[in-house]
Amino acid sequence: MIGENKLIPDFLKPENIIIDPEMEKFGTAIEKYEKHFGEGLNIEFYIWSVKEWCKSVDICIKEEKTLDELLGEEHDPEADE
Repeated sequence: MIGENKLIPDFLKPENIIIDPEMEKFGTAIEKYEKHFGEGLNIEFYIWSVKEWCKSVDICIKEEKTLDELLGEEHDPEADE
């Protein structure tokens, strides 16, 4: 085809990208949290399964508590620097 970029490997072409259903659930949970609370969800320090993350997000929204509040942790803005 004219204009086709032959430098892009096949596995990076959009039609060949496979989306893991578990990661899609994870992404949906994160978006749901961010939409509800208007802030991002810090997932950096937690090694939870997708099922645990989804459950935690649902609990946060149900109880109207951020993840930090739910876990009894206080956010330190200076730690973000």
